[in-house]
Amino acid sequence: MARFLFRSIDDDRAKGLALGLAAHAFGTVEAWQISHTAGRYAAFGLAVNGLVTAVWVPIFISALSI
Repeated sequence: MARFLFRSIDDDRAKGLALGLAAHAFGTVEAWQISHTAGRYAAFGLAVNGLVTAVWVPIFISALSI
């Protein structure tokens, strides 16, 4: 599906970051099949998403209990 969605995008960095942020591990695997650059950016996107989620979820849960 990613190759179909990204058919008009030429930048592997943008493809990789989008796949890493949105599709996590499966997106990172798909990005590595596109290119090494896309794979590196997908891994970065996956890590950023995990970090933001790890910080945001406890804040959100504590705000619900107030």
